[in-house]
Amino acid sequence: MNSSENPGKPDRTDGRPGRRKPVKPARSVKRATTGSRPASKSKRKSRKPRPVNQYQAPDVEIWLDGTFLEGGAAVVRHGETLVDVPVSQCHFAVLALLMMTAHKDAEADASDADAWVPQGFATTSRLKALIIHWTQETVNAGSLAKHVFRVRQLLERVADSHFITPDPRAWARKLLESGSRGYRLSTPADQLHLKVRPPFPKRRLTDENGI
Repeated sequence: MNSSENPGKPDRTDGRPGRRKPVKPARSVKRATTGSRPASKSKRKSRKPRPVNQYQAPDVEIWLDGTFLEGGAAVVRHGETLVDVPVSQCHFAVLALLMMTAHKDAEADASDADAWVPQGFATTSRLKALIIHWTQETVNAGSLAKHVFRVRQLLERVADSHFITPDPRAWARKLLESGSRGYRLSTPADQLHLKVRPPFPKRRLTDENGI
């Protein structure tokens, strides 16, 4: 007898009379869309911001030649332009000592963990001590801020006369950078070329940071 002959009874699909075999609902599968999976730990770590040693005027190159007692001359390159400019004793002292500091930092063996440390900075007290030593006290180190201002004026005149830059003063301040770390020439050390001619100081600095 089939269900058409006995419409009051359900089909016996599970072998037991009067009951239907329950049908399990289909399980929905949630598919991950592109970009929805969380990044791996290594990828997340690589995205963390880290400080880096960035220069504000990386396209500038300087050649400086002279003496701490008389000054000298400089050649400044910006892009494809080379400019010769005379430098006074005070100009030479500031520029040469910042160049020497940059080269000393670049030559130091730094581990990868210290690669982020900005190089080439000389603190105010350190730069004053170096000026006293190398100029044999012929330049007033107490007027360091004035000397830095005059060097920036020199760089500003160079930029204003020869370089295509919308703001020569801002360019000069970027090149001779200053801040909480002190002063530096904000371009890589291998682009700072220095020739110091005699006379030299008779004594040498004895501290561990002597140049």
